[in-house]
Amino acid sequence: MNASLSASERDLIAFALSAPLESIARLDIVKKQYDAGEVVAHEGQVGDITCVVLEGSMRTVARDSRQQLVTLSRHEQGAVLRAGLQDFRQHDAQILAVDCCSVALISNEILDRRGAENQDRARLAAGSRDETLSQLKALSKTGGEIAAVLRDAGEIVTRDVAPGEILFSEGAKADFACIVLSGRLEAVQWDGGVARVLGASGPGTFVGELGVLEGKPRAATVRALEQSTVLVLSAEVTRSICTATSVAALTSALRAGYALFGRGIAYSVIAPGSDEDRVITTIRLADTRTVTVARTLASAMVTAHDAIPSETMLSSPDGRARIGVANGVPVLVEGYQDWSDLPSVMDYLLSGKPLEGWRQAAF
Repeated sequence: MNASLSASERDLIAFALSAPLESIARLDIVKKQYDAGEVVAHEGQVGDITCVVLEGSMRTVARDSRQQLVTLSRHEQGAVLRAGLQDFRQHDAQILAVDCCSVALISNEILDRRGAENQDRARLAAGSRDETLSQLKALSKTGGEIAAVLRDAGEIVTRDVAPGEILFSEGAKADFACIVLSGRLEAVQWDGGVARVLGASGPGTFVGELGVLEGKPRAATVRALEQSTVLVLSAEVTRSICTATSVAALTSALRAGYALFGRGIAYSVIAPGSDEDRVITTIRLADTRTVTVARTLASAMVTAHDAIPSETMLSSPDGRARIGVANGVPVLVEGYQDWSDLPSVMDYLLSGKPLEGWRQAAF
Protein backbone atom coordinates (compact mmCIF):
# COMPACT_ATOMS: atom_id res chain seq x y z
CA MET A 1 0.00 0.00 0.00
CA ASN A 2 1.35 3.43 -0.92
CA ALA A 3 2.15 5.17 2.38
CA SER A 4 0.93 8.54 1.05
CA LEU A 5 -2.68 7.35 0.94
CA SER A 6 -4.79 8.53 3.85
CA ALA A 7 -7.42 6.41 5.57
CA SER A 8 -10.21 8.41 3.91
CA GLU A 9 -8.59 7.91 0.48
CA ARG A 10 -8.38 4.16 1.08
CA ASP A 11 -12.07 4.21 2.00
CA LEU A 12 -12.87 6.15 -1.18
CA ILE A 13 -10.96 3.67 -3.38
CA ALA A 14 -12.69 0.70 -1.74
CA PHE A 15 -16.09 2.31 -2.24
CA ALA A 16 -15.36 3.33 -5.86
CA LEU A 17 -14.20 -0.19 -6.78
CA SER A 18 -16.95 -1.93 -4.73
CA ALA A 19 -14.19 -3.84 -2.96
CA PRO A 20 -13.67 -4.64 0.75
CA LEU A 21 -11.23 -2.34 2.51
CA GLU A 22 -8.92 -5.22 3.46
CA SER A 23 -8.44 -6.14 -0.22
CA ILE A 24 -7.50 -2.54 -1.05
CA ALA A 25 -4.78 -2.69 1.60
CA ARG A 26 -3.13 -5.51 -0.38
CA LEU A 27 -3.07 -3.64 -3.69
CA ASP A 28 -0.03 -1.85 -5.10
CA ILE A 29 -1.46 1.65 -5.53
CA VAL A 30 0.40 4.72 -6.75
CA LYS A 31 -0.93 8.17 -5.82
CA LYS A 32 -0.12 10.99 -8.23
CA GLN A 33 -0.79 14.73 -8.15
CA TYR A 34 -1.67 16.88 -11.18
CA ASP A 35 -1.86 20.64 -11.60
CA ALA A 36 -4.78 22.40 -13.31
CA GLY A 37 -4.55 21.91 -17.08
CA GLU A 38 -1.88 19.21 -16.84
CA VAL A 39 -2.18 16.20 -19.15
CA VAL A 40 -3.03 13.09 -17.14
CA ALA A 41 -2.94 10.71 -20.11
CA HIS A 42 -2.67 10.63 -23.88
CA GLU A 43 -4.50 8.17 -26.08
CA GLY A 44 -3.43 4.61 -25.32
CA GLN A 45 -1.79 5.39 -21.98
CA VAL A 46 -4.68 4.41 -19.72
CA GLY A 47 -5.62 1.05 -21.14
CA ASP A 48 -3.57 -1.03 -18.70
CA ILE A 49 -4.38 0.81 -15.47
CA THR A 50 -7.43 1.89 -13.52
CA CYS A 51 -7.62 5.47 -12.24
CA VAL A 52 -9.68 6.55 -9.23
CA VAL A 53 -10.10 10.30 -8.77
CA LEU A 54 -9.24 11.06 -5.14
CA GLU A 55 -9.53 14.84 -5.18
CA GLY A 56 -10.42 17.47 -7.78
CA SER A 57 -11.71 16.56 -11.23
CA MET A 58 -10.52 15.60 -14.71
CA ARG A 59 -12.01 15.75 -18.19
CA THR A 60 -11.52 13.75 -21.37
CA VAL A 61 -11.06 16.06 -24.35
CA ALA A 62 -10.47 15.88 -28.10
CA ARG A 63 -10.12 18.43 -30.88
CA ASP A 64 -13.03 19.11 -33.23
CA SER A 65 -12.82 19.94 -36.94
CA ARG A 66 -11.76 23.50 -36.05
CA GLN A 67 -8.99 22.14 -33.78
CA GLN A 68 -10.74 23.44 -30.67
CA LEU A 69 -10.80 21.30 -27.53
CA VAL A 70 -14.17 19.66 -26.87
CA THR A 71 -15.00 17.98 -23.57
CA LEU A 72 -16.15 14.37 -24.10
CA SER A 73 -16.73 13.54 -20.44
CA ARG A 74 -15.90 14.75 -16.96
CA HIS A 75 -14.64 12.71 -14.01
CA GLU A 76 -15.31 13.94 -10.48
CA GLN A 77 -14.11 12.67 -7.09
CA GLY A 78 -14.73 8.94 -6.79
CA ALA A 79 -14.94 8.41 -10.56
CA VAL A 80 -13.33 5.24 -11.91
CA LEU A 81 -11.64 5.14 -15.33
CA ARG A 82 -11.23 1.45 -16.06
CA ALA A 83 -10.68 1.50 -19.83
CA GLY A 84 -9.70 5.15 -20.04
CA LEU A 85 -9.23 6.50 -23.54
CA GLN A 86 -10.12 3.16 -25.12
CA ASP A 87 -13.75 4.19 -24.67
CA PHE A 88 -13.38 6.98 -27.24
CA ARG A 89 -12.86 6.80 -30.99
CA GLN A 90 -11.07 10.16 -31.31
CA HIS A 91 -7.37 9.58 -32.10
CA ASP A 92 -6.21 12.73 -30.32
CA ALA A 93 -8.10 12.24 -27.06
CA GLN A 94 -6.48 13.35 -23.81
CA ILE A 95 -7.37 13.37 -20.14
CA LEU A 96 -6.68 16.73 -18.50
CA ALA A 97 -6.82 17.90 -14.90
CA VAL A 98 -9.58 20.51 -14.55
CA ASP A 99 -8.09 21.76 -11.29
CA CYS A 100 -5.40 20.57 -8.90
CA CYS A 101 -6.26 16.92 -8.44
CA SER A 102 -4.88 13.63 -7.22
CA VAL A 103 -5.57 10.14 -8.56
CA ALA A 104 -4.89 6.58 -7.49
CA LEU A 105 -3.32 4.39 -10.21
CA ILE A 106 -3.88 0.64 -9.98
CA SER A 107 -2.71 -2.05 -12.39
CA ASN A 108 -5.59 -3.73 -14.21
CA GLU A 109 -3.70 -7.02 -13.98
CA ILE A 110 -4.03 -6.89 -10.20
CA LEU A 111 -7.68 -5.93 -10.38
CA ASP A 112 -8.48 -8.65 -12.91
CA ARG A 113 -7.32 -11.31 -10.45
CA ARG A 114 -10.05 -10.08 -8.12
CA GLY A 115 -12.58 -9.51 -10.90
CA ALA A 116 -14.71 -12.59 -10.30
CA GLU A 117 -14.88 -11.87 -6.58
CA ASN A 118 -15.92 -8.25 -7.19
CA GLN A 119 -18.59 -9.25 -9.72
CA ASP A 120 -20.09 -11.69 -7.24
CA ARG A 121 -20.15 -8.97 -4.62
CA ALA A 122 -21.84 -6.56 -7.06
CA ARG A 123 -24.51 -9.14 -7.83
CA LEU A 124 -25.20 -9.59 -4.14
CA ALA A 125 -25.18 -5.85 -3.34
CA ALA A 126 -28.97 -5.52 -3.62
CA GLY A 127 -29.69 -9.00 -2.32
CA SER A 128 -30.19 -12.37 -3.96
CA ARG A 129 -31.47 -12.92 -7.49
CA ASP A 130 -35.03 -13.55 -6.27
CA GLU A 131 -34.91 -10.52 -4.00
CA THR A 132 -33.77 -8.31 -6.89
CA LEU A 133 -36.57 -9.58 -9.14
CA SER A 134 -39.08 -9.09 -6.33
CA GLN A 135 -37.84 -5.54 -5.84
CA LEU A 136 -38.23 -4.87 -9.57
CA LYS A 137 -41.71 -6.41 -9.61
CA ALA A 138 -42.79 -4.27 -6.64
CA LEU A 139 -41.94 -1.06 -8.49
CA SER A 140 -44.73 -1.34 -11.07
CA LYS A 141 -46.68 -3.68 -13.32
CA THR A 142 -44.16 -2.97 -16.05
CA GLY A 143 -41.40 -3.92 -13.62
CA GLY A 144 -43.20 -7.21 -13.04
CA GLU A 145 -43.26 -7.86 -16.78
CA ILE A 146 -39.54 -7.11 -17.00
CA ALA A 147 -38.87 -9.41 -14.04
CA ALA A 148 -40.70 -12.23 -15.81
CA VAL A 149 -38.41 -11.83 -18.84
CA LEU A 150 -35.30 -11.68 -16.66
CA ARG A 151 -36.11 -14.96 -14.89
CA ASP A 152 -34.96 -16.74 -18.04
CA ALA A 153 -32.16 -14.29 -18.90
CA GLY A 154 -29.44 -15.93 -16.86
CA GLU A 155 -27.12 -13.73 -14.81
CA ILE A 156 -28.60 -10.74 -12.98
CA VAL A 157 -26.18 -7.95 -12.10
CA THR A 158 -26.90 -4.99 -9.83
CA ARG A 159 -24.63 -2.07 -9.10
CA ASP A 160 -24.53 0.41 -6.26
CA VAL A 161 -23.76 3.95 -7.43
CA ALA A 162 -22.43 6.46 -4.91
CA PRO A 163 -23.47 10.15 -4.94
CA GLY A 164 -21.52 11.89 -7.70
CA GLU A 165 -20.30 8.63 -9.22
CA ILE A 166 -20.55 8.42 -13.02
CA LEU A 167 -22.51 5.48 -14.42
CA PHE A 168 -21.46 6.18 -18.01
CA SER A 169 -20.00 9.11 -19.95
CA GLU A 170 -21.13 11.17 -22.92
CA GLY A 171 -19.64 9.83 -26.15
CA ALA A 172 -18.96 6.34 -24.79
CA LYS A 173 -20.23 3.20 -26.51
CA ALA A 174 -23.78 2.30 -25.42
CA ASP A 175 -23.35 -1.40 -24.68
CA PHE A 176 -25.65 -1.70 -21.66
CA ALA A 177 -28.74 -0.11 -20.12
CA CYS A 178 -29.95 0.15 -16.52
CA ILE A 179 -33.18 0.16 -14.58
CA VAL A 180 -33.16 2.35 -11.48
CA LEU A 181 -34.11 0.23 -8.47
CA SER A 182 -33.59 2.96 -5.88
CA GLY A 183 -32.16 6.45 -5.69
CA ARG A 184 -31.94 9.06 -8.42
CA LEU A 185 -29.64 9.54 -11.42
CA GLU A 186 -28.89 12.79 -13.26
CA ALA A 187 -28.08 13.30 -16.95
CA VAL A 188 -25.71 16.12 -17.91
CA GLN A 189 -23.94 17.35 -21.04
CA TRP A 190 -20.64 19.22 -20.92
CA ASP A 191 -20.18 22.41 -22.94
CA GLY A 192 -16.83 24.16 -22.64
CA GLY A 193 -16.22 22.57 -19.26
CA VAL A 194 -19.64 23.67 -17.96
CA ALA A 195 -22.25 21.04 -17.05
CA ARG A 196 -25.76 21.50 -18.45
CA VAL A 197 -28.27 19.44 -16.49
CA LEU A 198 -30.76 17.69 -18.76
CA GLY A 199 -32.83 15.88 -16.20
CA ALA A 200 -33.02 13.04 -13.74
CA SER A 201 -34.56 9.59 -13.44
CA GLY A 202 -35.98 7.80 -10.42
CA PRO A 203 -37.04 4.25 -9.46
CA GLY A 204 -38.57 2.13 -12.19
CA THR A 205 -37.18 4.10 -15.11
CA PHE A 206 -34.74 3.05 -17.81
CA VAL A 207 -31.37 4.75 -18.20
CA GLY A 208 -29.25 4.42 -21.32
CA GLU A 209 -31.68 2.29 -23.28
CA LEU A 210 -32.04 4.69 -26.22
CA GLY A 211 -28.34 4.51 -27.08
CA VAL A 212 -28.53 0.70 -27.00
CA LEU A 213 -31.70 0.53 -29.12
CA GLU A 214 -30.47 3.10 -31.65
CA GLY A 215 -26.86 1.89 -31.72
CA LYS A 216 -25.52 5.39 -30.99
CA PRO A 217 -22.88 6.68 -28.53
CA ARG A 218 -24.07 8.00 -25.17
CA ALA A 219 -25.79 11.36 -25.62
CA ALA A 220 -25.09 12.45 -22.04
CA THR A 221 -23.12 11.65 -18.92
CA VAL A 222 -25.22 9.98 -16.21
CA ARG A 223 -24.22 10.23 -12.55
CA ALA A 224 -25.88 9.53 -9.22
CA LEU A 225 -27.53 12.38 -7.32
CA GLU A 226 -27.85 10.20 -4.24
CA GLN A 227 -26.95 6.68 -3.15
CA SER A 228 -28.59 4.54 -5.84
CA THR A 229 -28.88 0.95 -7.00
CA VAL A 230 -29.37 -0.01 -10.64
CA LEU A 231 -30.06 -3.26 -12.45
CA VAL A 232 -27.51 -3.58 -15.27
CA LEU A 233 -28.83 -5.03 -18.54
CA SER A 234 -26.67 -6.15 -21.45
CA ALA A 235 -27.50 -4.81 -24.91
CA GLU A 236 -29.00 -8.18 -25.89
CA VAL A 237 -31.22 -8.36 -22.80
CA THR A 238 -32.24 -4.70 -23.25
CA ARG A 239 -33.45 -5.36 -26.80
CA SER A 240 -35.30 -8.48 -25.66
CA ILE A 241 -37.05 -6.63 -22.84
CA CYS A 242 -38.05 -3.69 -25.03
CA THR A 243 -40.06 -5.93 -27.36
CA ALA A 244 -42.63 -6.42 -24.59
CA THR A 245 -45.72 -4.25 -25.14
CA SER A 246 -45.76 -2.34 -21.87
CA VAL A 247 -41.97 -1.91 -21.88
CA ALA A 248 -42.13 -0.50 -25.41
CA ALA A 249 -44.74 1.94 -24.13
CA LEU A 250 -42.43 2.82 -21.23
CA THR A 251 -39.50 3.61 -23.53
CA SER A 252 -41.83 5.67 -25.74
CA ALA A 253 -43.06 7.66 -22.74
CA LEU A 254 -39.51 8.22 -21.48
CA ARG A 255 -38.46 9.32 -24.95
CA ALA A 256 -41.27 11.90 -24.94
CA GLY A 257 -40.02 13.08 -21.56
CA TYR A 258 -36.46 13.40 -22.89
CA ALA A 259 -37.79 15.69 -25.63
CA LEU A 260 -38.84 18.15 -22.92
CA PHE A 261 -35.36 18.42 -21.41
CA GLY A 262 -34.63 21.49 -23.52
CA ARG A 263 -37.45 23.34 -21.75
CA GLY A 264 -35.99 23.00 -18.29
CA ILE A 265 -34.75 20.45 -15.78
CA ALA A 266 -36.94 17.35 -16.01
CA TYR A 267 -37.29 14.44 -13.59
CA SER A 268 -39.06 11.24 -14.68
CA VAL A 269 -40.27 8.35 -12.55
CA ILE A 270 -42.64 5.44 -13.14
CA ALA A 271 -45.73 5.43 -10.92
CA PRO A 272 -47.78 2.23 -10.51
CA GLY A 273 -51.54 2.56 -10.85
CA SER A 274 -54.45 0.28 -10.04
CA ASP A 275 -55.16 -0.22 -13.74
CA GLU A 276 -52.00 0.82 -15.54
CA ASP A 277 -48.59 2.38 -14.93
CA ARG A 278 -47.77 6.00 -15.64
CA VAL A 279 -44.54 7.84 -16.36
CA ILE A 280 -44.58 11.15 -14.52
CA THR A 281 -42.17 13.85 -15.71
CA THR A 282 -41.79 17.01 -13.64
CA ILE A 283 -40.25 19.95 -15.49
CA ARG A 284 -38.79 22.91 -13.61
CA LEU A 285 -38.89 25.77 -16.11
CA ALA A 286 -36.54 28.74 -16.31
CA ASP A 287 -39.31 31.11 -15.14
CA THR A 288 -39.58 29.14 -11.84
CA ARG A 289 -42.83 27.45 -12.93
CA THR A 290 -43.20 23.69 -12.58
CA VAL A 291 -45.19 21.60 -15.05
CA THR A 292 -46.08 17.96 -14.42
CA VAL A 293 -46.68 15.62 -17.36
CA ALA A 294 -48.21 12.17 -16.77
CA ARG A 295 -48.37 9.54 -19.51
CA THR A 296 -50.32 6.32 -18.98
CA LEU A 297 -48.63 3.39 -20.68
CA ALA A 298 -51.56 1.25 -21.79
CA SER A 299 -54.03 3.92 -22.93
CA ALA A 300 -51.37 6.48 -24.01
CA MET A 301 -53.26 9.28 -22.27
CA VAL A 302 -51.20 12.43 -21.61
CA THR A 303 -52.07 14.90 -18.84
CA ALA A 304 -49.98 18.02 -18.29
CA HIS A 305 -50.72 20.74 -15.77
CA ASP A 306 -49.29 23.88 -14.22
CA ALA A 307 -49.76 24.80 -10.55
CA ILE A 308 -52.27 27.50 -11.58
CA PRO A 309 -55.94 26.41 -11.38
CA SER A 310 -58.06 26.52 -14.54
CA GLU A 311 -60.60 29.31 -14.96
CA THR A 312 -62.25 27.76 -18.02
CA MET A 313 -62.37 24.18 -19.29
CA LEU A 314 -62.51 23.57 -23.05
CA SER A 315 -63.38 20.17 -24.52
CA SER A 316 -62.90 18.93 -28.08
CA PRO A 317 -66.06 17.96 -30.02
CA ASP A 318 -65.13 14.27 -29.84
CA GLY A 319 -64.44 14.48 -26.11
CA ARG A 320 -60.93 13.05 -26.49
CA ALA A 321 -59.10 16.20 -25.42
CA ARG A 322 -59.47 18.99 -22.83
CA ILE A 323 -57.68 22.27 -22.22
CA GLY A 324 -57.84 24.23 -18.97
CA VAL A 325 -57.27 27.96 -19.48
CA ALA A 326 -56.37 30.80 -17.06
CA ASN A 327 -55.99 34.34 -18.45
CA GLY A 328 -55.98 32.84 -21.94
CA VAL A 329 -52.98 30.62 -21.20
CA PRO A 330 -53.32 26.80 -21.10
CA VAL A 331 -52.59 25.53 -17.60
CA LEU A 332 -53.94 22.01 -18.17
CA VAL A 333 -53.76 19.81 -21.26
CA GLU A 334 -55.30 16.36 -21.49
CA GLY A 335 -55.47 14.13 -24.54
CA TYR A 336 -54.23 10.95 -26.16
CA GLN A 337 -50.69 10.67 -27.47
CA ASP A 338 -51.94 10.52 -31.07
CA TRP A 339 -53.84 13.86 -30.75
CA SER A 340 -52.36 15.89 -33.62
CA ASP A 341 -52.61 19.22 -31.75
CA LEU A 342 -50.97 17.87 -28.58
CA PRO A 343 -47.41 19.10 -29.37
CA SER A 344 -48.52 22.64 -30.25
CA VAL A 345 -50.87 23.00 -27.26
CA MET A 346 -48.14 21.63 -24.98
CA ASP A 347 -45.86 24.32 -26.38
CA TYR A 348 -48.32 26.99 -25.23
CA LEU A 349 -48.50 25.44 -21.77
CA LEU A 350 -44.72 25.26 -21.39
CA SER A 351 -44.01 28.71 -22.85
CA GLY A 352 -46.86 30.48 -21.02
CA LYS A 353 -48.18 31.99 -24.28
CA PRO A 354 -51.93 32.78 -24.62
CA LEU A 355 -53.91 30.37 -26.78
CA GLU A 356 -55.25 31.99 -29.99
CA GLY A 357 -58.95 32.70 -30.17
CA TRP A 358 -59.47 30.37 -33.10
CA ARG A 359 -58.00 27.47 -31.16
CA GLN A 360 -60.28 28.18 -28.22
CA ALA A 361 -63.23 28.41 -30.61
CA ALA A 362 -62.33 25.02 -32.06
CA PHE A 363 -63.16 23.58 -28.65
